[in-house]
Amino acid sequence: MQPLEYDQIHTFKVGKHPVTIETKSFSFTKGDNGPAQLIISTNGTETSLSSRFNNDLWLDIRPGYLSWQDVDQDQLRDLVIWTPALDQLVVSAYISGQDGTLHQLADPLQQPLPEAPGFW
Repeated sequence: MQPLEYDQIHTFKVGKHPVTIETKSFSFTKGDNGPAQLIISTNGTETSLSSRFNNDLWLDIRPGYLSWQDVDQDQLRDLVIWTPALDQLVVSAYISGQDGTLHQLADPLQQPLPEAPGFW
C-alpha cells in the first residue's frame, strides 16, 4: 500500500494511460487534521473524491493510499484508490489498466488503517 504525500501532484501510468492524482488537505482550525480532496485526472476528465487526513504527533493518516491489483479481471493491473473512513481504509474507486477511466466499486473493499510509524 503506497501512501500519497500531502498537498502534492502524483503522476502514474496505468496501462498505457497517464494519470495524475492531486492531494489537497484542508484544516479549518490550526489543527493538523481535517477534510481532504483527491483530484484525479485521466483521459481528459477530472474527478474529485472527498477524503480526510490526520497528521498529528501519533497518527499519520494520509488523504489517500494506492495499491495495484486486477479489479476488473482483464489481466491488467488497475490503480486502486483507498481513502480513510473512521478506523479503516475504503476503496473509493479504481482506474482501469484497460481503458484508463475511473470506476466506482459496487461493493467497496475495506482494510484497517496502516499503523503509525511510532516514536518510541
